[in-house]
Amino acid sequence: MINRSLAPNDPAARLVAIGDDAARRLALILRATIIVWLIDQFWLLADSAVFTPHQQTVLHAVVITGLYVLLQGALVLQLRSAELRRASVNGWRTWLVTLCTLVAGFIAIALLLGYVELARFVGSHAISTAGLLWIMYLLHLVAESISSVSVISGRSIEGDAEPEDEELGAPALLTIRIIGGLIMDIVIVLLGVTVLLVMWRFDWVEVKGWIQAAFFGFQLGEIRISLQTVLLALGIFALGLVVTRFVQRWFTRRAFTGRRSDQGLQESARVGLGYVGFVLSAVAGLSFLGLNFSNLAIIAGALSVGIGFGLQSIVNNFVSGIILLVERPIKIGDWIAVGGHEGMVKKISVRSTEIETIHRQSVIIPNANLVTDSVTNWMHGNRTSRLDIPVGVSYETDVRILRKVLLDVGAAHGAVLKNPAPVVHFAGFGDSALDFELRVFLRDAGQRVNVASDLRFAIWAALSDAKISIPFPQRDIHIKGAAGGEIAQALPRDDNAGNDQA
Repeated sequence: MINRSLAPNDPAARLVAIGDDAARRLALILRATIIVWLIDQFWLLADSAVFTPHQQTVLHAVVITGLYVLLQGALVLQLRSAELRRASVNGWRTWLVTLCTLVAGFIAIALLLGYVELARFVGSHAISTAGLLWIMYLLHLVAESISSVSVISGRSIEGDAEPEDEELGAPALLTIRIIGGLIMDIVIVLLGVTVLLVMWRFDWVEVKGWIQAAFFGFQLGEIRISLQTVLLALGIFALGLVVTRFVQRWFTRRAFTGRRSDQGLQESARVGLGYVGFVLSAVAGLSFLGLNFSNLAIIAGALSVGIGFGLQSIVNNFVSGIILLVERPIKIGDWIAVGGHEGMVKKISVRSTEIETIHRQSVIIPNANLVTDSVTNWMHGNRTSRLDIPVGVSYETDVRILRKVLLDVGAAHGAVLKNPAPVVHFAGFGDSALDFELRVFLRDAGQRVNVASDLRFAIWAALSDAKISIPFPQRDIHIKGAAGGEIAQALPRDDNAGNDQA
């Protein structure tokens, strides 16, 4: 256990954040403490078995107690060293040093005052108590690991980073882990405290009575509150969430595997089943506790007006989330624009919807805004989209050649649909150029930004190869001199460009 906790030769596996030298010294002190404790237990058994003379028994006690004091002092000095002072985290070193100092001081004072057996008892049980508490902490770490692995999530630990593992439809997968870890921690604490009380010589009958009182609880009206019922209710709730998880997977595989269906429909079905499973699990757990839902309905009716005013926004967003899941005006993977934000829908939850912009920013939008405000959905019912690329050319350009060049550029891109085919639209006669638009249809609206950039690069290269110029606006500037004369200055310009007088 010492090697696993301090790992003097393996810093990566060390549970305590200290250096290698400090870990070796602490491991040496703790190993010596355990050896002295084992010798103490052996002498206690031997003295009681062979009826050792009292003087020899006292000598054994003095030697062992002296060693306890020396080892406790060495431990305190090590904990107060500069290396551990720099490595202290969350104040654990301070209270540990204080506790060890008090124990060592009590043992030394009791020994000097002649209470040898008391000093020996406190020293021996302080070591066994520390070992038991450390074992309980290690079991707590094991419980945390068990509640986080693929037994619950259905994935390896490396796959836990996926967003789906953060929630179980509506009920969070994290809730299952918390409940599972809580139940295991409660069991660990109950067993540890029971062993601790017995180890400190409390009467077993009295300890058993305490356990029964804590486990079977007390009566509160018609409801009996006890640790037993609370643990079972939490277990029922967690089991319901686990069953919901398996039902979601089973339904998704049976209903959507091998069929053409978008991701949004699968997500809506999964989240809807999650809501239902979460509610049923909560009702089952509360019912096991003995909660009468008829009384709850009366109380809820009396408080409905006040709750309605106070939680109006939350209820509005919740109902709007259900509308979004049922009506499905937007789905996971859609590219939408709402309230000045534009991005891809990443998640639709009970209160809000998350979209991801082209800058990788997550924007959280309340569901009520998506129901009441105007929403532009580029992929609603059809992922194809039209893309317009404006192009201005010189007035001397042969428009037939230009049209062919633009159509060839549009048809050459892999993301552009062949049907409908690209179209070149003559937009009008501008001040400095002839205005055209290349109109293409894309397979996926989510590629609009990348495809638009690709087409502009290709158009620029094709126009350069075809010797077609793109003009820029020209201006003539007339500057009046101090004597009232006028100086005309013309900026360099294309003869085909339009002129404005200023």
